[in-house]
Amino acid sequence: MKLAYTFVLWSGLFTATLSFSQNICRSVTEASGDKIDEAWEKVGFRYEMLSAMVNNTYGFQSQEHFLMAVKALNSLLASREPQLFLIPKDFRSSEFPPGKIVGSVGGFQIYEIEKRTDIRPFWNHLRPQFQRIYQENQKVDFEEVFKWAVNSADPARAAVLTAQAFNDALLESDAHAHLDPIELVKEEQSSKGEEFAGIGIQLDRREGIWKVAGFLPDGPAEVAGLKERDEILEIDGLKVHDTSEENLFKRFSGKPNEPVYVTVRRGARILTLSILRQVVFDPLAMSRTIRGDGGTFGYLKVEEIQSPALISQVRKAVEGFHRNGAKGIVIDLRWNRGGTIQVTLDFISLFIGPTKQIGMTLDIRTGVKTVLPTTLPKITDLPLLVLVNHRSCSGAEFAAAALQQTKRAYLVGNRTFGKGTAQAPYSPGSPFKGYPVFLYETESIYYVTPGLSPQWDGVPPDFAIPWRPQPSPEEMKFEYEGDLYPTAYENPGAPLEVPKRKERDLIQACLRQTGTAERAYYSTRHGDINPKDFQLLSAADIMRCLWRL
Repeated sequence: MKLAYTFVLWSGLFTATLSFSQNICRSVTEASGDKIDEAWEKVGFRYEMLSAMVNNTYGFQSQEHFLMAVKALNSLLASREPQLFLIPKDFRSSEFPPGKIVGSVGGFQIYEIEKRTDIRPFWNHLRPQFQRIYQENQKVDFEEVFKWAVNSADPARAAVLTAQAFNDALLESDAHAHLDPIELVKEEQSSKGEEFAGIGIQLDRREGIWKVAGFLPDGPAEVAGLKERDEILEIDGLKVHDTSEENLFKRFSGKPNEPVYVTVRRGARILTLSILRQVVFDPLAMSRTIRGDGGTFGYLKVEEIQSPALISQVRKAVEGFHRNGAKGIVIDLRWNRGGTIQVTLDFISLFIGPTKQIGMTLDIRTGVKTVLPTTLPKITDLPLLVLVNHRSCSGAEFAAAALQQTKRAYLVGNRTFGKGTAQAPYSPGSPFKGYPVFLYETESIYYVTPGLSPQWDGVPPDFAIPWRPQPSPEEMKFEYEGDLYPTAYENPGAPLEVPKRKERDLIQACLRQTGTAERAYYSTRHGDINPKDFQLLSAADIMRCLWRL
């Protein structure tokens, strides 16, 4: 499925490195809304750039182009106050949000939404109706709709809203095609693993209290003697109760080699520690040691698999687990939105060692297959569990599936998102030529084993553990690749299946007899694990059962 609208001409591949897209497995940028808006304002798009998409100059030679035009117009209208939505003239639905029809233009009705809402579910509901309009060759005047929408749009927001309209429209061509400002992409990529002066700490807020939840391996906080579960009371004499996480980290940061004085409650004791700020890497992986019944295991939370700096941080974390006497490791890939193929391969390699082939990519345009090997030496033989959920995406899915299919790790949690494609950035031609933007297009589908890909269906866990005990069916209705993106590629191979392992049945029997996760979830006692993290509590149960085998 290629981008079919005629006014975009590729001007060459920017880089040969593929990247898995992000932000519900789509957008590369992770900046705040204000920062993204500011970047688009610098790019300087104009509303007129949309005119080629939303008028009949090209005769709507494809249904895809037609739907892209409707999507772009609805994106503009949805930004208004009150929020508006284009619907077919003869369409009525009780599934629409509360509102009313306020007029018609260009062969469409204009529906005014009473209360601002996410229009994506309604687009998916209306999409077949717009397909019917195209197939029946009904008369519509997109130019009239476009002029009406632009005349009432905020000219000060032209760049931002035009970019959003293009990105919404691109979904109709490729589920993961999107534009990003070059400046923002380069800034965010260069900041991965970026150095700054701080103490290397991860915090967790429970019942309004800030507690130490993890450390940058061998960072200043760990070296100075701060302990997991220490309650943060003051920083440099200033109380931190009800302080935001952002302000907390501002207090921890400062000039290199200057001390920060942190007062903590540790059990019944009140301690003040002097921690010397050091130049540290922005933590891409945070680690801590969890002690419980039966033994100790390491917990490694990986936020993304994007920067090469991740590999050294994982090495240091695992070295720390060994020093602390860990008998296993839990790798947390929940909410991990992926990264680059090479870093993903290196991450996998740390736990399985060198292989000639751990996977393969298939170029969707040329049909060329590329073997994916692992090359780094293995750093541990400790038992592995990997936590996954419905927002473990792309590179995180590849890593989880590779560790599962090689029987190196058991997966615990929910089925993953189902994005088994990789994107590459291009410098596009008209109408974007001369603007500092990248256009990302799906380039390949990846396989973990021959014929088996996580695309569309995701990776099934070895142990299906919900986010809380006994959730209702409604609470388990998560959105996956195919739910969010109707134009997503279907799996060209076969879906992944859980490998057969006789030990899994033994672990299940052990869990029925000795599992404590549900009881701990409803307990008020705080151990090394947040009692509301049912999946991690369950992983601790599974790890204890693994040790008994």
